[in-house]
Amino acid sequence: MRKVFLITGFQNWGKTFLIQKMFKRTKYFYDKQYKYLGYNFCVQSQSNDDLGKDGFEKIMNQRISALLKNGINPTHICAAFCPTKEDKNLSDEIIQNLFPNDEVHIIAIEYKWCLHAKLQIKEIENYYSHLKNVKVYVLSEKDQSKKSSALNELLKLLL
Repeated sequence: MRKVFLITGFQNWGKTFLIQKMFKRTKYFYDKQYKYLGYNFCVQSQSNDDLGKDGFEKIMNQRISALLKNGINPTHICAAFCPTKEDKNLSDEIIQNLFPNDEVHIIAIEYKWCLHAKLQIKEIENYYSHLKNVKVYVLSEKDQSKKSSALNELLKLLL
């Protein structure tokens, strides 16, 4: 069973920034994995908010297929993710379509980097509660300079 980590927030929330900090890079090739805390990850830094539901699903499938063609069956996936409930971008359907048999960890970034917005954590937990393979974790650090370290500590517990 794969472990999937969805770094979750809305547009301009800091998802990609945190992923770049985790893997110390800005570009991720389809046919390569990237090390984090000793584990190899398939990485997608653009979210379903950037690409739409169909685009996100297509790119994730392409990334996984490219790795499989290289003889690599990815056991860990990290992606930027938006908890949308829009008809054309239902995030629960994305999880069901891409990760139905995986252990999915939604890492909800509670506070936007500028602190002008806050995720409604209970609403997110309720929205995904019908997905038995999904657990929601809260990254509640407000200080942008400490957020990456807080994520690192949380992921150490989950890996």
